[in-house]
Amino acid sequence: IAQVQLCAGDVALPLQPKSFEEELRACQRYYHKNTAGSAYQWFAFGLTSSTTAANMLYHFPTTLRTAYTSISSGGNFIVDSPAADPAVTSITVGQAGKDSCAFAIGVASGLTANQPCTLVANNDATAYIAFSAEL
Repeated sequence: IAQVQLCAGDVALPLQPKSFEEELRACQRYYHKNTAGSAYQWFAFGLTSSTTAANMLYHFPTTLRTAYTSISSGGNFIVDSPAADPAVTSITVGQAGKDSCAFAIGVASGLTANQPCTLVANNDATAYIAFSAEL
């Protein structure tokens, strides 16, 4: 549905359409989804904290209305690190912010603590990560 406007009261106001970009920014305040689009797309950068965990940093393109409350993902991911490139087994909410966040990545094993790393789609152009700031 597009070009609809609700007005309180008895008088209809003239339609004040928003551009696609304005509408997208308004929607991204509540929900942001990043889809790979290529087989080995990078999503976030971080630091390994143990042999089975890493913490990733992510910056939102638009300030969220509130700190995100949930994170979801789909597809295949790896943690690209100097020691190994293990498959991701979990992605969970970390430190939530309105402009950026940190989230936790779990792997079965293979990482070395305190090493730089990257969250990467594992030969999966449809992999995604999504953040919701709904109440």
